[in-house]
Amino acid sequence: MFIVKLRREGLPLEQAHVYSLAEASATVTAYQREFGLGASQLADEHGEVRSVEDGAPTHWVSYNGRVWELEPDTYGLWLGRLVYEPV
Repeated sequence: MFIVKLRREGLPLEQAHVYSLAEASATVTAYQREFGLGASQLADEHGEVRSVEDGAPTHWVSYNGRVWELEPDTYGLWLGRLVYEPV
């Protein structure tokens, strides 16, 4: 299970609990469509996926619904390999 962060610029953070990365992708995409949002209207943490167990960031859902594994480096987190692409 994961927690997905959803946020438009200037508004409070919303979170959704999802069971899979495919569901995380669908949730992020549905949120963007519901409010007619473009990429520039989304806050930085929008699309971040965290583990329910320890709250650590594990994946990122990009604007197009693709899910990327987060890989740590010496400067923090950056996008790693693509792990899910919506059909």
